[in-house]
Amino acid sequence: FEEQKRLTESQDRLADMGPDYIEQPDRGERTVQYITNRARQLGCDFLVIDQLSFMESRRFYQSTTDKHAEIIHELKEDVANTANGKLPTMLAVQLNRAASRDHAPPRRHRHNIANSSAIEQTVHLAYGLYRNKEIRANDCMVLDILGSRRTDPKSWLLNWKLNNTSQFSVINEYED
Repeated sequence: FEEQKRLTESQDRLADMGPDYIEQPDRGERTVQYITNRARQLGCDFLVIDQLSFMESRRFYQSTTDKHAEIIHELKEDVANTANGKLPTMLAVQLNRAASRDHAPPRRHRHNIANSSAIEQTVHLAYGLYRNKEIRANDCMVLDILGSRRTDPKSWLLNWKLNNTSQFSVINEYED
């Protein structure tokens, strides 16, 4: 109940800040077509989807990998559609278990994205957020460029406070 109250208060504060929209579509409304049409209807300049595992495909798949592959390809086609209006999109996706172990190498790569090689093959720029116990204890997070078609991998150490407020800032470039 307390979290719901904080969420409602945060939504009210965001509404006062201007044309930012945060929505949580119901089941049946989490398809690429519904989400992108809704963003265009609202006149959004860009779309942030958190996260892939909650999105729905138009067809049923036994395999999560196949489901995610369909969603990724449909999303890329839709947001690049000039007839409907291009829509820059950021999609949050979890890393696989091997990448999230504390003893894993510090730098993550596109192949560490969970469930779909289609994601690593399709995206133009892939970022990853990571923290181990030490980094978490210091209210920090590491932001990695996991892969890009136009830039080299790079990482930054972020101030990442989400307890009573949301504070994000870059502390410095992060060296492995």
